[in-house]
Amino acid sequence: MKRLVSYFMILSIVLGLVGCGAKETAKTEEELRAKVKAELEAEEAMKEKFKEEMREELKKELNNGASEKAIKKSVSIDDKDAIFEFLKQKLDIQQYIPEYRIEMGYTFNRENFDKWLCEYFDFTGDGNNDVVYFNTYFDGGLGKAIFISADSGKYEIVPSDVDLAKYDNGFFYEDGFIMLRQKSGGSGMGDIYQCIFVYDGKIIKNTGGSLQLESYFAGPKGYGNSKGKITEKINGYKEFIFEIHSEEGSNESDQVTTSVKRTKYTYDEKTLTYKELNLSDSDKETVNKEINKESANSIPDVHLEGFENETLYSEDSPSTIDYSKYSLVIVPMQESKNLDKLMPKVVEVTETGKEGRLNFSVFGTLYNVNLTYTKNALDNSEESKEIFIGDKIENQCVFVNVELPTDFSSVVVTGSYQSRSGMEGIEFSLDDMRDLKSYKILTVDAYSFPDEDY
Repeated sequence: MKRLVSYFMILSIVLGLVGCGAKETAKTEEELRAKVKAELEAEEAMKEKFKEEMREELKKELNNGASEKAIKKSVSIDDKDAIFEFLKQKLDIQQYIPEYRIEMGYTFNRENFDKWLCEYFDFTGDGNNDVVYFNTYFDGGLGKAIFISADSGKYEIVPSDVDLAKYDNGFFYEDGFIMLRQKSGGSGMGDIYQCIFVYDGKIIKNTGGSLQLESYFAGPKGYGNSKGKITEKINGYKEFIFEIHSEEGSNESDQVTTSVKRTKYTYDEKTLTYKELNLSDSDKETVNKEINKESANSIPDVHLEGFENETLYSEDSPSTIDYSKYSLVIVPMQESKNLDKLMPKVVEVTETGKEGRLNFSVFGTLYNVNLTYTKNALDNSEESKEIFIGDKIENQCVFVNVELPTDFSSVVVTGSYQSRSGMEGIEFSLDDMRDLKSYKILTVDAYSFPDEDY
């Protein structure tokens, strides 16, 4: 019995120990689960925190980007009102206005600013348009061109040393170069040049490329004229050949000397300048016009050169223009595909703030050009206003800013042209009532000089 009791006691103790072990094991598993759960929760919390930090960082970047875009949108390169306000604060007139104009009391105001012309092109190469402002010395006061960029989200004047010519200036952009065609002259002489500039990342720099497109002089002892053009583009404006044909004569004899000069221009991208190689100074040829009667036949007809044939409308009918057949072509109100080959000219007729714009293109030369503005042809009390445009309009597109308040308002253009028989008059009118196709295109046939002149 004692032995049986002892057995049960021993069994109870063993079972108790086993039970305690089981409880201990169960407790350890619960702790592990809790520990693992806590670690997972901590890891999840860290992930959420990291995600939140990333969201905040991204939000900041987006906000910054939106701010930059807002700044860029608030600065438009073609917003003339904003640019005028910018120039009022930043323009140093000592750098851009001729000294004599300042001495005469020049002030930079909206009236002068509105007389400036402008061209838009991407001269900085960032993919967005920039702008250049220019005019003639007599129409707005500028002596140097003003280049403005808004690439950084604000207006900036890009330094340059681009002087404007006295009579006409026109900018365009090609092959990464800034082109300036300008006309200058004086008593008995005149020149048209195409000057080539480039943006070097900081300033507008003169490459030294200066192409003489036309030149003439006339004096007591003699006269001369020349015409130049690019005859071959090897690599655009980076490498090309330019040719000048010249003629000189003496008032004291009947001899005429002609010559041809060919020059190769190569652009050096390291120095940002052109190297010139004289290919030929052709043998000069002198002929006596009285003795050599064949020289009359060798002189080419007076005709237009360098313009692409096109079809426009004349009196409501399609008209194909072969410019080489004419010495003068005047296109009222229609836009020609050769517009980039013409120099722009702006004429301010009225200043009421209600102006519209009329235009006419002159291919060739029109002399002694006048405008007559009539506000209302039916009102005899209204006096007409006459404006003298210039002694000579040559290969130009003339923009006329004028108020036309009635159906009977108009502008009449008069001038004269050289024909085979001498100077002759020409007249045409502009208004805003007619359809553009109804205007008549005026042409003057090409001609040769009479034999007796030689």
